[in-house]
Amino acid sequence: MYARITTTQIKLDKLGEVQKMIDDYLEPLLKGVKGFKSALWLIDRKTGEALTISVYETQADMMKLESSEKYLEALDEGQFPAWEIEAISKYQEALRKFEKFFTKPPSRETFEVIKQI
Repeated sequence: MYARITTTQIKLDKLGEVQKMIDDYLEPLLKGVKGFKSALWLIDRKTGEALTISVYETQADMMKLESSEKYLEALDEGQFPAWEIEAISKYQEALRKFEKFFTKPPSRETFEVIKQI
């Protein structure tokens, strides 16, 4: 399994809107992506520092959600079923909507999961 760790800072006065977007958009979309296992959204309510940990079955499953050239090429080559392409596209759109809530750009790191309890 692989984990994506995303860190950013959120405008604390917008936290309710962020939670609603997670519930209304991200959760249903992620559940529609093959290989998605789980996610945690963490917040420091004093500073607005936010951390997201998302876990995927394989590194390839995780990379499907990236808006990279490789991802776009895979879509063009028809490597994903239509329903999954739609979920991935909507996920990218939802992420763009989150940008207005950030006070600093997100940074992302990838790790291999060696143990989950």
